[in-house]
Amino acid sequence: IPSEVEVIQRWMDAWRKADPALGYFGEYIQAGNAYSPDRFMTLYKTAESYWKQTKRSGETAWSPRALRDRAGIHDAVSHCDKDAIALIGRLRGGYKHLGDQTLTPEEMADGTFDSTRRLYVLMQACLLREIGLDTAEVESLIATHYRSWPVT
Repeated sequence: IPSEVEVIQRWMDAWRKADPALGYFGEYIQAGNAYSPDRFMTLYKTAESYWKQTKRSGETAWSPRALRDRAGIHDAVSHCDKDAIALIGRLRGGYKHLGDQTLTPEEMADGTFDSTRRLYVLMQACLLREIGLDTAEVESLIATHYRSWPVT
């Protein structure tokens, strides 16, 4: 880990680049363990805004897959394999365009919980990267944090 001063400087740089997205992410964290379509959509828009405001040269256009690639953690840690990433996109479409559903109401309800948690893990991993942690450190912190309530 870099020095404490460097970590704080990196955090402040990320905050300046991604304001107000990181403010919304902070509010999301404070909301606790409630999972709803509104919370999913707020997190999705926060992740999209963060991505766009901190986009690096060579990165593709915004998508949950691009966020997963930036997070750079193994699918076994994030549980964001290609099917999970596709579900995140389909849920976003379903909630944004009500009545134009590709998922049943049951699939949307069931998928919202897991997809919200997966997207949250990706945001956490990206922010840990922003402050200078490497893949092994990020994966270890995420695995430890979710040990008592695993992301599936």
